[in-house]
Amino acid sequence: HKGIGMKIKNLPGAWMLETFRRGGVDIDKLMKQLPDDVELMLSGQGGDEIFGGYARYLNIDNEKELENALWHDIWNIHEVNLEKDELIVSNFGISLRSPYLDLSFISSSMNMPKEWKISGKDDMLRKRILRELGKRMDVPKEVVERPKKAVQYGSGIHKNVERVAKERFNRNMAKKLGYSGVLSLYIDCVAMERGILRDKKKEERLRKII
Repeated sequence: HKGIGMKIKNLPGAWMLETFRRGGVDIDKLMKQLPDDVELMLSGQGGDEIFGGYARYLNIDNEKELENALWHDIWNIHEVNLEKDELIVSNFGISLRSPYLDLSFISSSMNMPKEWKISGKDDMLRKRILRELGKRMDVPKEVVERPKKAVQYGSGIHKNVERVAKERFNRNMAKKLGYSGVLSLYIDCVAMERGILRDKKKEERLRKII
């Protein structure tokens, strides 16, 4: 696992982690490697939504439209990331906090000029103000200037999970259960086995094959 970790002196047993890999599988693997005295983890969730980290924001020219897109993603982040991470971490008896999602922090950050987040349509880095802050804090250059890339491709996890999914299921089985492919079927099965699948109808169907 490639990342940067440091113990926070004024929070006994707490760790701050900035990682190159994201996603439930990686978090689960990380949790199993942490020391026993860890009680709290700080997450960077919300950084992309608040500071324009996703490439899709480059297609929005109008500053007001960008602001609306960011607000939409902020208010819906719980459906995409938060619940999954919370459930995985709490399974190990550890609390998860997301400082970026403090309401006062969101409010002040959303009032920043667009160019503090995205410098232009060709900005392949984005999140400019966070990168500038990293430089001033002497964060290694390879971290500060690392381009944003979707976790499933940047970490190689997509290919690995897809390979495991194909070993367990076939396309006909996935189609019969209403899935577009074996990967989505496998992910839901893993979620169900770990108690984090929130769709009861899906769970009923999946339990018939597991």
